[in-house]
Amino acid sequence: MPLLINNKHAGQLSSKDEELVDQYARHDSHISSAHYPELARFYSAGLSSRDYKGHEYRRARELLMKGAKMDQAPKAQQRCKDILAEWGVPIT
Repeated sequence: MPLLINNKHAGQLSSKDEELVDQYARHDSHISSAHYPELARFYSAGLSSRDYKGHEYRRARELLMKGAKMDQAPKAQQRCKDILAEWGVPIT
C-alpha cells in the first residue's frame, strides 16, 4: 500500500485515505503478511501515550498479534514478535 510505504500514519491522512487503510486492515484474508508490522506502525506512530497495553494501541496490538502467528512470512512474523516484546506485551 502506497500510504504505508510513504511512512504515513493515522492522523496524517485525509479521512478518505484513512478509511481505505481501515478497510484493508479489516479484511485479514487480503492483508499481505509483510504489511502486519507496517499497519501496526500506521496505527501507533504519532500517539502521545506510551501505554502500549492501553486503548490507543488496541488496533496496532491486534495486528501485531495476528502477524506474530503467521506461518508463511517468518521475517514479518519475527518483526511483529520483536515489536510486541519491545512494548512488553505478551503474545496471546
